[in-house]
Amino acid sequence: MGLRRNFGYFPPPPPPDVAELPEDEALHEELGLKALLEKHREDPACQSCHEKMDPLGLGLENFGADGKWRESYGSTPIDPAGVLASGETFEGPGELKRLLMKEKEKFARNLSKKSLSFAIGRGTTFTDETAIRELSTALIENDFNPDVFISTLVQSYPFRMKIKDFQKKVNEID
Repeated sequence: MGLRRNFGYFPPPPPPDVAELPEDEALHEELGLKALLEKHREDPACQSCHEKMDPLGLGLENFGADGKWRESYGSTPIDPAGVLASGETFEGPGELKRLLMKEKEKFARNLSKKSLSFAIGRGTTFTDETAIRELSTALIENDFNPDVFISTLVQSYPFRMKIKDFQKKVNEID
């Protein structure tokens, strides 16, 4: 999900015969998530996608589902080090962030597109491209300051003139 949410990258669907990770909690406790995923990646059908996805998730594993910092996965200490598909290595969330910020244009564009879509209550279309570019620029030029971004978002043409039910408006014209 992180690749899709943050960078707009959609990994291909898994092959139909891919085995899921075991749900045995004792095994999760004993090995930890990183070791289970490494074992899963031994299957060549799984490796190509997981080598792109896993480093992001494992690099942020210190953050639990509630966003709180944690040092272990059950009784297994968390090792947030990893290697991105590009071959770049990192030792934890801080270094991962530094590497990901090399692609801040992709991140800014995707965040802009997702935020605009949420704000206007519909998917974005080609007519929203100018606003998406303005939002992306606002993020990058202001070091991802959320105040500037939100201000730019609510001042954008699609937000001020939003038509959630486009088809309903078209029918009113007929």
